[in-house]
Amino acid sequence: MRPYSMPRSTEKQLLLLSLISISEKCSPGCVLLVRVRPLKEFIMKPKSTHALMLILFFVLFFSSSAPAYADAVVISTLNLSNLQITSMAGSIQFGGAWQATAATQATNSFGELSSQFDSSLGGTAVANAMVNFASAQGIANAVNLTAGGTSQVNITGGTFQASSSGQAFLVNTFMITGGTGDVDVTFSAMINGMQSLMTDAFGEFAESDAIFTLELDGDPVLFSASQLTGGPNTSMQQQIAQALSNTVTLQYNTTYQINVGVDPDIPPVTNSIPEPSTIILMISGVGFMLGFARKRRTATTSPTTTDKRVFRKGEMS
Repeated sequence: MRPYSMPRSTEKQLLLLSLISISEKCSPGCVLLVRVRPLKEFIMKPKSTHALMLILFFVLFFSSSAPAYADAVVISTLNLSNLQITSMAGSIQFGGAWQATAATQATNSFGELSSQFDSSLGGTAVANAMVNFASAQGIANAVNLTAGGTSQVNITGGTFQASSSGQAFLVNTFMITGGTGDVDVTFSAMINGMQSLMTDAFGEFAESDAIFTLELDGDPVLFSASQLTGGPNTSMQQQIAQALSNTVTLQYNTTYQINVGVDPDIPPVTNSIPEPSTIILMISGVGFMLGFARKRRTATTSPTTTDKRVFRKGEMS
């Protein structure tokens, strides 16, 4: 007698359902031989996209709960010393005591703002400003004719901006007496300071400025400017040490105003961390591409089936 062959079933049918279907078509006394494939092959496998979405969920959950950090540290200092005014003839007459002035400001993107101004005639002016992640100081001494300023921004663990400025000035008037006509006058000064700039991968922009000026009636006589700029992953530092000198021709018996100042300044330092939406889109895109490639690869593979045969007693070989 010819063996009875049951219809082929798909891999995704459960073994129990297959046996029930066969038993309904098998007469009493027959022996059922079934080549059973592993049970895991009969259980429906989740689509690759479902698995990827599950992984995506856990990745995004833990990444959103974990804090993102961004660091940027910028420092700028500048000091004035050995200020001298020398006339080639005649004598220099000052209008009175030197005016010392200090002005500072610190601010951040949280809306915090700190500013201070101080002035002293013939004495010392001191100003300080501080907010979260930024600080500044300015000192001017009218007795020793010195001035100095410091600005600092230290951003750690966040995405925001901060800036600071520490200025110091010395102001007076003078004239050259004891002659007529033109006279040569030499102005000299020593400046020194330091600039430092460091950012990590999320430091979008950072800048450090250090400026010195000596002006007569608003016209520059001595000038120095030093600047550091950087983007992500920047680390640089430099020392400032300059002896400045310049000779100009002035008129006897004419009043001039002299303004000397140091301005170490740090414009807004910006840190930037990718938004969560950007990360989600990026990971979702990669997951979709991997799932699509997996689906195509699975579709090109021919599925295998399980052989099931039924024999009558005495017909088994």
